[in-house]
Order: sequence, then C-alpha cells, then structure tokens
Amino acid sequence: MEEKIYINTIDASSVRFFLDVVYESHLEHYGEDFGNTFAGFFSDEPELGNCLGEYGHNAAIGQPDMKLPWGEELFGMVKSFWGSGFAVRLAALWNQMGDLTPQSRYEYMNMVTDLYGGNFCGQIGEWCREHGVEYIGHVIEDNGTHARLGLGTGHYFKALWGQHMSGIDVVLQQIRPGYDKMDFYHIGGKGTYNGTFFSSRTG
Repeated sequence: MEEKIYINTIDASSVRFFLDVVYESHLEHYGEDFGNTFAGFFSDEPELGNCLGEYGHNAAIGQPDMKLPWGEELFGMVKSFWGSGFAVRLAALWNQMGDLTPQSRYEYMNMVTDLYGGNFCGQIGEWCREHGVEYIGHVIEDNGTHARLGLGTGHYFKALWGQHMSGIDVVLQQIRPGYDKMDFYHIGGKGTYNGTFFSSRTG
C-alpha cells in the first residue's frame, strides 16, 4: 500500500481491525439504538488506496512506476492461481510481455476486486446485518474511476457487495443539461471531468 495510514481494503485482518476500532466502539456506546435511532453505517468513497492522489482518476494498471495493491491473502491467491510462473505474471503487470500482459492484468484485477468485495464491503455488510443495522455507501465512479486502482475500487459491482443500499454522488453539476457539450466539460472537478461520462447523450 502506498498510503501508510490508510486501511488495506483487500486484507481481511486490516478490515477486521477497522471494525473493532470504529464499528465495535459505536456498538458499545449506542448499541441500544441500533436498528432504530441508529440506522446504520455509510462508506463514503472508499478506495484501494495504492497510489492516493498520485494518478488522480487515471490509476489504470500497467503504469511502470505504480505501486499495486498487495497483501498476504493476495500473495497466496497469486501463487495458487498462477502456479510456478507467478513471478513472470507479476512482471507482466508493469511490463509489456506479449499476450501474457493483458491476461495477467485481467486476472490480477479479478483477484484484487474479489478480495475487496469480500474482505471490505462484504465483511462490513455482514457485521452490520449481524447487529441489526444497514450498510450503505458509494464509491468514486467519476470518469471511470470505479474500474481502476488508486481512488477507485477496480470493479463497480463487486465494490458494492454486502451493502443494503448503494448510490452515486450527484455533485458539481454533473447531470446538468448540456454538460455533455464542450462548453460545459470542465465546470467541476478542477477541470478534470469529462461531461460525456455523466450524460446518456452522445452528441
């Protein structure tokens, strides 16, 4: 992980520590209100966090200097899935190695997003159900971030596993009529948002 103080969202024990420190303390103080006054917990734009802010919305796998999500469980999955050739497959995550490159990157992302869905969102959702509250939230989807690393979670739907209810941000005039036209491309997001992403119109 690039950010030392950020939770490792693909690691089950890291998320369990987060639950123990944050969620369990809420249960201790407000347990009697769980399920009535205290409706539940909200995750606001959690992320993989391997390169926080460094690549912005464009943290796509394959950039030669990018640190990638990692952990003991992922290491075990990589070795099991790729077998004795796992080191070569890992090298293909950063380097062009013919047909091995896209296949390795796809398979790596699949493993990472499975872990995120199960260990972060899934584990939190299970805890909430066990304690009579709901788990809701959303991830960053702007400009396709939901399908990338860094600020994203790699896979939009896997990142919502375990939630009772999910949503999206509607901010910075993103669904403003005409936002898909050139005149309105850069109203919000510090000039980085492409208006066509937020609009169903193509022209």
